[in-house]
Amino acid sequence: MQPKPTIIIWDLGNVLFAPSKFRLASYIGFLNCILYIILEWKNPAKLRTKFFDILNATRAQEPRYPYMPADELGTPMPNIMADYQAGIITSQQLLQEVFHTIQKRDRHNYFSSKRERLILEKTMQAIFDPTIFVYINKPIIQAIDLLAQCHQNMLTKTWSIQAMMILSNLEAETFELMQQSTEDQSILQYFEPHNIFISGFFHNRKMLKPSPEIFSYLLAQRDLNPESYIFIDDQDVNIKTARACGMHAIHLQNGDYQQVEMELKRLLSE
Repeated sequence: MQPKPTIIIWDLGNVLFAPSKFRLASYIGFLNCILYIILEWKNPAKLRTKFFDILNATRAQEPRYPYMPADELGTPMPNIMADYQAGIITSQQLLQEVFHTIQKRDRHNYFSSKRERLILEKTMQAIFDPTIFVYINKPIIQAIDLLAQCHQNMLTKTWSIQAMMILSNLEAETFELMQQSTEDQSILQYFEPHNIFISGFFHNRKMLKPSPEIFSYLLAQRDLNPESYIFIDDQDVNIKTARACGMHAIHLQNGDYQQVEMELKRLLSE
């Protein structure tokens, strides 16, 4: 009989934490968003194309590292974003370079209005300024409930769980601020510090998901068979790498935590 898995590995973004649309709109400015829609007949959500265009134009001369997704839609990660999440550059450096690109684009009438430029600048800060990012991103209620259930089953030995880990592409300063946040402790309380692996502490692009190197590094920390691990992530490319490394993997799709719970029960309690 095949032994049951004993360790669950969780991603952070869009698995345990997610941005609050209300907080993001509040930071950008509700009036800015409303006027952009009413006066310019445009949807702020469609600025996503220009957002990634600006990022891709920054550090465009660097060779692109093998495919990494920047979001849940599978958008290829721009060089500067990869450098940031790998801990190669700081938030201040990234924003300085990105705002320089914005200034150059502005000279060529790239933006439809001053308001559009402002919304893009605010969005950049919301994502790449650690303090603002931590404020905007909130623990996901369903994730808290599922973590609490896993923890309880670990204590009562109802499931075969022995530990829970975090594996996330995230800048180091951002995670350090999350550790100091009372709100974020509703998630982080379930993880021992030595079981948390954040890309920003490695200072190496090869240690970003979905690179096999980060999964190999994690597996090397314990003398266990890869089938002892269950990896949970929202991005299919990361799921595929985990499975290629021999792990069990659960793809969280459309926020369906009930499906994740069912898969965990199947793997841990049968």
